[in-house]
Amino acid sequence: MAARSIAPAAISFALWATPAFGAESWLDPDAADAATAAADRVPLAPLHRKRDRRFEGGLAFGASTEAWGQGAYATGPRLDAGLTLGNAWAFIVGEAARFGVGSSPSRGIMAFDLHSGLAYGAPYGARSGLGVAVFVGAERMASSANLGAITLWSATASIGLRASIEVAPTELWIGVDALVRSGAFETGSPDPIRVPTLTGVLSFGCFLPALGRGASKASM
Repeated sequence: MAARSIAPAAISFALWATPAFGAESWLDPDAADAATAAADRVPLAPLHRKRDRRFEGGLAFGASTEAWGQGAYATGPRLDAGLTLGNAWAFIVGEAARFGVGSSPSRGIMAFDLHSGLAYGAPYGARSGLGVAVFVGAERMASSANLGAITLWSATASIGLRASIEVAPTELWIGVDALVRSGAFETGSPDPIRVPTLTGVLSFGCFLPALGRGASKASM
């Protein structure tokens, strides 16, 4: 009788203890693996987002218009390339050509300049927002034969503000600059046109940003 009462109790205990022990021994490795995986994922998530947003500069295509006074102004294409230096700073190199429009004599004048400088903020060193840019360079101004075929080389410097807004993968930007040149350009008679040493330049265009490639590595 004692043996018969002990046997069912032992069987019941074994059936109760075995699943519990098996569950613990089966869950422990997975729980440790899950905790390790979670710990590994925590520092990678911010890194992934940071690399996705890394900005390395880009190309700015646009046009610029310069006021020459006396009813004359010039307009033409502009191209800038920017490389970020960190903390929203960027090194810029570019070129621009402007052709005289407006008053009749100014239509025979053309200006071409090469420039480089530093920019802070949008659009060269950061995406949408505001920025400032400072440039120095060289400019060649020339007039047609009807205006005396005059050519002048001068040094230039400018400082200006930029504003940009993100539109799909690009940036639309607009800027205004104060431009100073080392010499004034003046055509001959009978209807002379004088381009002053200090002028204002309005620019606008599209900026194609260059983004880093670290996102794919961060997700691994």
